[in-house]
Amino acid sequence: MATSVFDRNPALATASILGITAPVFASGLQFALSHLAIPPLLNQPQSFATPVFAHIYRAGALVAVPLSVLGLAGSSAAAYLSHGYPVTPYDTAAKGRLMSPRTAWVSAALLCASIPVFTGLFMKGDIDPLLERADRFATAGARGVGKQAVATTPADDALVRGWLASWRRLNFVRSGIMGTAACFAAYAIFTAAV
Repeated sequence: MATSVFDRNPALATASILGITAPVFASGLQFALSHLAIPPLLNQPQSFATPVFAHIYRAGALVAVPLSVLGLAGSSAAAYLSHGYPVTPYDTAAKGRLMSPRTAWVSAALLCASIPVFTGLFMKGDIDPLLERADRFATAGARGVGKQAVATTPADDALVRGWLASWRRLNFVRSGIMGTAACFAAYAIFTAAV
């Protein structure tokens, strides 16, 4: 005997699992990078910090972008499949709920979709110069000239530290966005299961 919406609709259960796990993992990854990986780079010269940042950024993008897309897909599918389960928007207020599960899934999907937009609008100004400097050091190393041959000044190192610190703060914001998406997904799951 099916007692839960997830028993009656296994596709909704699958979308729900995907819709909550992807934002949780993405939020944790972004928080860990900002909290653990970037602070040691803030006191290093740019010849060391920028290549390490480039590696962290490019490797993180290989994981974070698919997680954002999976979170968007799972939340969108759950929003589509949860229509009418177990409440409609019309009787949500009568049952003492803040919103219907469908509204929560739509909110989670929109937050997952906002990550690439946020990155492009607010973080590209920090990312592009850091990657450009990292590539310059990599090119110098590949030519056999050595990283020391690239001219840097203390002012340049301070500028790089500023970009790294700014990227770190904004990456905490991205982590919060994905964490909020996970909270909306959890709300949708728990209100649908009641």
